[in-house]
Amino acid sequence: MSSPPLRFPPDRDQPSHQWFPGPPAGEPGCMVAIRKTVATAVDVEILLTNVVAFSTGFAFVVEIAGAKAKTYDVHGLEYFDGGPVRSVLRFGIELEDGRRATNLDRITETRRPGNGLISYATSSRPAGRTVSVWSWPLPPGRRTTFACDWIALGVDFTRVELDAVALRAAGTRSRRLALP
Repeated sequence: MSSPPLRFPPDRDQPSHQWFPGPPAGEPGCMVAIRKTVATAVDVEILLTNVVAFSTGFAFVVEIAGAKAKTYDVHGLEYFDGGPVRSVLRFGIELEDGRRATNLDRITETRRPGNGLISYATSSRPAGRTVSVWSWPLPPGRRTTFACDWIALGVDFTRVELDAVALRAAGTRSRRLALP
């Protein structure tokens, strides 16, 4: 008599099939001339830099300058562990058609179909941090909004507009490398 095969429940930390993991393989993307100061507070500044568009979405870096940024959680892990939401850098993208995605969607399990945002890398330096982000799809319309707050650092809810037309144009130019 054979035993039934072992079946493990899905790992909640692993992306689902609907959760797009990042830029297409073999596609280097096209830089977009977007550099925005998003928010400033006492001893902290948040910038959006290094925007690269791909055929399926865009990547960008959230730069957090200031020594205070190193004392609080940038990933949302404190929130995941039951810590106060105010201690976490919260940010997101809103498309012109109203769809939204935030860096806490995976943690709070509020993923929305058709778009998303994922923080895929972070780094630390003596006077701040960086968070690398992937967002999809390429935004429709003329504008896309980036919003953030970090209550523990005195950063109030702030919104900045991004040029969706420039993002789409760069994404249209992005192609896979012709590998031998």
